[in-house]
Amino acid sequence: MKNTGTKIDIIKEDDPRWNEILDIIVEMAGFNFTHEFPITGKNDQLEAVRMGLKILAEELYSYFVEQGQAYSLMNALYRFNSNLILDDDGRVLTATNIAGALLRPFQNEAENIPLANLLTESSKDVWQERLDLICMKMAHHDKPMVLNFLNWDKSPAPHLCNYSVFKEREDGPQRIVLNIIPIERVESLKNSKGKMVLEKDFLLRKNYKRKAKGAKMKYNEIQWCREVRNHILANIRKVPPSTEELARLVGTNPKNLRINFKLLYGMTIGQFIVHSRLELALPLVQFSEMDFKDIAESSGFKSMPHFSTRFKKEFKHTPREYRRKVRSGEIIP
Repeated sequence: MKNTGTKIDIIKEDDPRWNEILDIIVEMAGFNFTHEFPITGKNDQLEAVRMGLKILAEELYSYFVEQGQAYSLMNALYRFNSNLILDDDGRVLTATNIAGALLRPFQNEAENIPLANLLTESSKDVWQERLDLICMKMAHHDKPMVLNFLNWDKSPAPHLCNYSVFKEREDGPQRIVLNIIPIERVESLKNSKGKMVLEKDFLLRKNYKRKAKGAKMKYNEIQWCREVRNHILANIRKVPPSTEELARLVGTNPKNLRINFKLLYGMTIGQFIVHSRLELALPLVQFSEMDFKDIAESSGFKSMPHFSTRFKKEFKHTPREYRRKVRSGEIIP
């Protein structure tokens, strides 16, 4: 910095934070608002600029999600249900629902299969280089990467991959969470660097002729959906109102409400109700001693068989099986 009277200028010099600032500005110009960087602990104007950009990116991302321009179904489905948990050697310990499909061609092989066995030859080198950096705890190399997984017929299936690390306990071994999203589900990539951008919502909108491709939801349509969502969550244990009743509540017609709710949240109203009830039930199944009939009732399901059927459809096991597998360590919550 240099002092010119009462004005203080920020000089580039050799501070690496300048390049980081330039990178994030370019990413934001390309509609990528998910760029992350750690706080350095410095207390100067350059750090204030970095933090200002970070806050701006978060606000813009939230805005575009609310406007329906982020594909909410892809975001929720793949960010939370498509993960591989690896050990320090890159061996697969477990997989969440969607990611588990990649393991099926190898189900007859030994447990804890190396991730490299799931990849094409070219991607094995990419992954090994990244794994080495992870083991050296070089966090500044945690950018997304593209890995080609093997299909049943050994053809490549490119996926956009992000990772994070954690420890099950303070003195325990390091674990790697690898989040994977099929490239075909991502509309565009920034250059060839594997950086994910916001996916436009035409994949959902194309089923509704009322909405032109790329059209935006109106503010009042978003408000309808928010009010309905809040009403459902506030009364999640009660008998759900019909779509007609919900439409009257917010002052629209059932057709408009059904279309716009799915556009904004990526699921129908009925699916949202079931999903929200399962979210209430899951920790009770995993960690409590409650009877399953009581869990079903407290979560808003009309009967134990209905609860069990919905739970198994979502989590691939009945509530009883799921609790047993969690406690035996077969499923990691």
